[in-house]
Formats: sequence, structure tokens, C-alpha cells
Amino acid sequence: MYDSLDPRRSRAWRYILLGGTVALLLPSYFFLTVTDLPTRGIFTDLCNFTYNVITVCTFGWASYRTRKARPALYRAWFVLTLAVGTLLVTVTLWFMVEVLLQRQAAASTGAIFILFANLLIWWGIHLIPQAKQSAAQIIRRILDSVTVLLGSALIIWWVWINPIFHESTPDLESLLVAILYPVGGLTVVAALISLLFEERPLQPRGPLLLLSVSFLFMSTGHLWFAIQTATKQYQSGLWGDYIWLVAFVFAAMSAALQATTVHAARTTEPPIDLRYRVVYGIRIALPPLTMLVTYLIMVFVHNDKRILDYILMAIGIALMFVFVSVRQLMTLLENFSLTFALRTELAERRRAQKDLQRINEALEYHVAKRTEDLVQLNEQLRQNERQLRFEAFHDRLTGLPNRAAFVNHLEDELNITRISPAYHFAVLFLDYDGFKIVNDSLGHWLGDEFLMALAQRLQTCVPAGNFVARLGGDEFVILLRNLSENHLPLAFAEQIQQAFRQPFEIRGYRLFTSASIGVVINDETHSTADDLLRDADIAMYRAKEAGKARCVMFDSTMRAQAIARLGLETALRNALAHNEMHLVYQPIWELASQQITGFEALVRWRHAEHGVIAPNEFIPIAEETGLIIPLGEWVLEEACRQLKEWQARRPQAAELTVSVNISARQLHQSDLSALVQRTLQKVGLPASSLKLEITESVFMEDIEAAIAASVSLRALGVQLQIDDFGTGYSSFSYLHRLPLNTLKIDKSFIDGINQGEQHSEIVRAIATLAHNLQLSVIAEGVETEEQLTHVELLGCEQVQGYLIAKPLSNLDAERFIQSSFDRNFSAHMANATPVSFTCPALAATVHPSH
Repeated sequence: MYDSLDPRRSRAWRYILLGGTVALLLPSYFFLTVTDLPTRGIFTDLCNFTYNVITVCTFGWASYRTRKARPALYRAWFVLTLAVGTLLVTVTLWFMVEVLLQRQAAASTGAIFILFANLLIWWGIHLIPQAKQSAAQIIRRILDSVTVLLGSALIIWWVWINPIFHESTPDLESLLVAILYPVGGLTVVAALISLLFEERPLQPRGPLLLLSVSFLFMSTGHLWFAIQTATKQYQSGLWGDYIWLVAFVFAAMSAALQATTVHAARTTEPPIDLRYRVVYGIRIALPPLTMLVTYLIMVFVHNDKRILDYILMAIGIALMFVFVSVRQLMTLLENFSLTFALRTELAERRRAQKDLQRINEALEYHVAKRTEDLVQLNEQLRQNERQLRFEAFHDRLTGLPNRAAFVNHLEDELNITRISPAYHFAVLFLDYDGFKIVNDSLGHWLGDEFLMALAQRLQTCVPAGNFVARLGGDEFVILLRNLSENHLPLAFAEQIQQAFRQPFEIRGYRLFTSASIGVVINDETHSTADDLLRDADIAMYRAKEAGKARCVMFDSTMRAQAIARLGLETALRNALAHNEMHLVYQPIWELASQQITGFEALVRWRHAEHGVIAPNEFIPIAEETGLIIPLGEWVLEEACRQLKEWQARRPQAAELTVSVNISARQLHQSDLSALVQRTLQKVGLPASSLKLEITESVFMEDIEAAIAASVSLRALGVQLQIDDFGTGYSSFSYLHRLPLNTLKIDKSFIDGINQGEQHSEIVRAIATLAHNLQLSVIAEGVETEEQLTHVELLGCEQVQGYLIAKPLSNLDAERFIQSSFDRNFSAHMANATPVSFTCPALAATVHPSH
């Protein structure tokens, strides 16, 4: 791998190759065409000088480029530049002697510079940076280099230098050339060997290849010159000088290529291609081959007269053998180590493979197990999804479809009506009468079973193709599809009533029930399912208000009344905040003393837009919505405050009392006693001045709770009285347990007191019962003197009604107090002029619980 493209494929390589080719062809042409040796000698000297100068310049260029790009490589090329420059000194000396002085240069001219240049070449080659190598690699490289170098030296010594000394007596100059030039050649051979045995030089390959060729020609030139000089055959202009030109050309090409490819340093291992295998084979074979050639030369050139040379040759070969053996031993040891490491790695890989196989088997087992678990989980999720889907559209208790499912079916029916306007269907809204009593008295567990039984019986009544669902509690709905006549829903509702008249046998209890049913038939006013359910619900409540156990068909007036009722509820919530409520007071008269004993406080609503609203219109709404609680608290505090104010201004009113009605919700408040006590303390009214009226039916709803609340209230000192006595379902067994002070006979009995003995006897019985229980009696609704006479004869101590006074405002009530003490009531009655005050409200006895 290289940082740039292979230089052989680059433009620089082509230009360098072209220049080198031209530089080699020009002197070749001259040598072929010119036969005059002196002329060829001058031309040779001139070409050597010129090519050496060019080589120095290219090496200097390469050194300059590497200094900027590769500082570590710069040192090697700088030393090589010095080596080429040293060669230039020798070439220059030859040029000056032979060209300028026209003399034959001596063979030793510049020899010392040649040797010095060769040493610089060897040093520069060894300065080329290499990748980090192990100690074994370095030792093997040194052994190979020393073996080849030693063998080459022995061959030169045995073949060339030693025969010169034995066969002739050379002069000093020839001896110097014969020694220095071969030594220089060996130095260059050492450089070549160093290049050959480099493992991983951090240097482009192209320049090193050309440099190796140059060194090869340079070594050959050294040997040729040494041989020619020793045999007295050297003469300038021969083809041997051409070898130096070739060496300079390849050296210049190497430097030029280095300068142009300085960034192409090798950074990774070279690819193992054919060239690498050839070079590697030469590296492996060269040391033993050199030793073999040396041995063969020693054998074939053996001479008994040169026994000492033979011994030296044998010693050199023995050293080479030792070097090769040590090298081979190191290789064997390394191979053994590598083999052992390989076997260890293979064993570890086998163990790792077995471990991996076990892990894979365990993983496959876990995957299979996990897959099985996921399949089971997926199946469970599907079951849960089906269960959730079922529960989302079905009632858990009865198993019937729920509100969401019913709404979906209604939407489907409405879509049909949008396509076919003549299509009609009906919705029946059922609410079971008296279910709350069953739930409260027998427990919720039996109530749930009762609901399941109701659902089963209802399903048997619904024809196939229709739909029944439970909305919640004891509310059920039925969808009757594809009606042909409008009276069919009413007839179907009657069948349901007939089915429910049969008793239910549940855990030993025989239970009876009926249903209030609201029916609505779709028309153009119903665009959504909620519209149909709303109107069916309105019709169902009308059925309950009409007496329960019946079916009511919805009409548009019901919706208008419901909207008006909703508006009235909204206005009632704001009535207290906007001071629209006020109290009126109806006097209570004592017959024996002919004096007023107190007032009953009655609440009235004066609406800002609708005027006076009757109590029977807003009191039921207050009961249903829970507004009766704050309304009752306000009535209690306002009535106590007004009585306290009268008592403060009128000393004769100190013994008067005020009666305040308590609703069912108030009676079952856990803090009712605390509320009454706080109110009395707040206004400063004595507890004996307050009478709390509780309707008989309220007492009988939960007699035990009513007794507990009454005892707590009586402990405060307030008086208790039963209102509308005789109209409810009284239980005389509990009457004596209630801490009462007074019974109030309902107006319905007083109205018929003149119509026969029956009503008179009822009033007499009530009065007798009250007296036996040490209770006083108040007759309500006395409007004529004849009624007054009768109730007095029947034993009633106190009366209230229109004959005495209508309900009065606080100012009129205060004047009535003053008047009752200033006049004699009997005289007033004799004049037949009843006490009259301006009071537009009717004096009907109405209280917050109604």
C-alpha cells in the first residue's frame, strides 16, 4: 500500500524513463560510430563529468524534497548526495587530467575518493528508515549480509587479488588500485545486500530499485577497472567506461523518481505478489549459494603451493557455514515457536469453538424457550385482548352489552335511517322500582344476584333480532328494530311489566319488582345516539313521577320541560348568591291564651326574571341536586336571626318560638347537631326558642338514624315536632321512642272536618294519642271559624292557617306581634274582621324538604 499511485503508472515515471533512455542512447551511438580511442576517451570523460554533475543535482533535489516532506528519510538521501558529490571529485580530477591537460590519467587518480564515496553509499543505505523489527529479524539480516559479504570477499580474494600477488610483482599504483577498487566494490555490494535484505523499508520501492541497479553497475565498474589496471590493459575510451555512464544514469533516475514520489512512503505490509516471492527466494538462497560458490572455487582452484590461502579460505567457508547454520537454527527455532503458537492457537480456537458451540446450543435452547414463552404470552395477550374487548362492550355483572355497545348499535340504526328515512326503531329505557330498598335492606351481594335475575328475565322478553343492554345500576335499555307501527313499543313494554309481576326466588327471599319505562321512537330531531338516550331517560323519569310501574312515550314537550327544569336548577344555584331567597312567617296561635306563640318560617324565591316561583317547583330540585343542604342552613340561620331581632326590639316577643323545617338530607347529616349549635351561638338565640319540624315520612325512612339524630338535637334544648302527621305510614311502636314535643295535624284532615264524623274522629284520635304521649297538638290549615271551633273542641291546643294570618313578611310579622299583644283576639273575632296584612304570597305550608 502506498500514499499515492504506483510511480510506474504516473507521468513522472514516464518522463524519467524517457530521459534515462535518451541519456543511455546518446553515448551508445557515439561509441558505435566513433572508433578513435583518444576521441572516445575525451568524450567518455566529458560524459562522465556531465552525468555526474546531473546526478549530484538530482540527488540534491531529492534531498531537498525529502527534507520538507520526510525529515527521517532526508538524512539518508543527504548522505547519498555527499557520496555522489565525492564521486564527482574523482570524475573531475580525471576530466582535468585527460581533457584539460591532454594527458593519460594515472590509475590511482582519485582512488581514495572512490573508496570514501563507497563508504558514504554504504552509510546512506543504512540510514534509510525502516519499520520496527524484532531482535531475531535484525540478527538474521546481519547474518545473511555478513555471509554474502564474506563469501564475496573470499571469492574476490581467491580469484583475483591473491593471484596478482603470487603470479606477478605489481607496482605500488597497480597494487593500490587492485586493493582499493575491489574493496570499494565490496562496499557497494554490501549496500546492495543491505537493500536486498531490508524487511520493511519506509521508502518508495521505485527509487530503491533504480538505486540498486546503479550500485550493481558501479560495482561492476570497480572490478573492471581493477582488472584492467592490474593487467596493464586499461585505456580511456573503452566500453568499460560506458559502465560508469550507465551507473550515473540509473542513479540520476533514482534520485529524480525519489523527488517526485517522496510522499509515496510505504505504511503497511507489502502485498505478497510474484516479485515479492522472487526477492524473498533470492534472499533465502543467496547466503548458502554464496557459501557453495566459495566452496566450489576453493575445490577446483586448489593448489598445494597455496596451502595457507586454502586454510584461510576454509576458515572463511567455516565461518559462513556457522553463520548459515545459526541463521537456519534461528529460523527453525522461530518456526518451532510459530508452530507451537499456531498449535496453541488452534487448540484455543478448538476450545473456543466448543465453548461457542455450547453457548450456541444454550442460546438456541434459550431462544426456543423464549420463543415458546413469547408464543404463550402472545396467546395470553390475544386472550386478554379478547377479554378486554368483551369487557369494553359488556357488563361484568350481567354479561349483557354495556352502554358503549348499545351506542354503537344505535349509531348503526341512525345510519340506516339516513339512507332510508322511512325506517323506524324504538329505544326503551327501564329503571326498576324499589331496587334501592332491596339493595339497602338485603345487602349488595343479594342485590347483584337480583340484577342478574332481572337481566335474564328481561332477555327472555326481548324478541330475536333486537338488542338489550345494561347502562349501569338498575338501568337497562332495549333497542326494538324495524318498527311497523308506533304502538308496538307500548305493547312490548306491557309484556315486560307482565313478566316482572312474577316473583323472583333468590336465596330464600321472594322479591317483587316493577319497572318504569321510557320509550322514544326516532325522528328527525334525533341525530345522535345520545339524543335518543336522553329523551328515553326523560320519558322514564316521567313514568316514575306518574306513579312508577308504567310506560311513558316521549314527546317534544317533555324535552322542553326538562330544559326548563335544567334552567331552573342553574338559576337555583345562583339564587342564594344573588339574594333572591327570602323568608315569610306564618303565625302559630294558642287557643287557650288567645296569644301568638311563634311562627313557622317558610322559604320563598323571587326570581329576577320569572317573579315568584312556587316552593313545590324548586324544593324538589333542591332535594335532588343536594342544594337543599346550603338552602336549609341559610333558612335556619335567617329564621333564628330574625326571631332574635324581634325579641331584642319587642320585650313581649321573648317567649316566641320559630319553627324551621328539616329535610331528609339534613336529618341524616352527621354534623346537624353541631350546625344547629353553631347557629344558635352565632345569633345568640336560646335553644328553647327554636322548633325543628320533621315530616313524618322523613322519620320513617330510617327510624333508627332518625331516633339518634332526634336525641342529639333534643340534648341541645331545641324542640322537635312531627309535621304532616297522619299522611305517612306511621309506626306507633316507634312513636314513643322519639323525643318529640308536638304533633302537627295535616291540613288535609282539617279541610274535611266539617264533611262528616270520619275526619273529626281522625283528628280526635290524633289529638288523644298526642296527649297520651305528653305531646301538644297543632292543627294546620285552619281557614274558617267553624274549623277553629271544631279543632278546639277536639283538643288541639294551637292552630295556624289563613284564619289567623297568611304567611307574612318580616315587617308584617313584627306588626302582627305588636297587634296580637295590644288587642284582644276574641273581641277582634266578634267584630268579624280578621286580621289582614298586605301579603301577596299564598300561605301554603311548604318547607325545604318538599
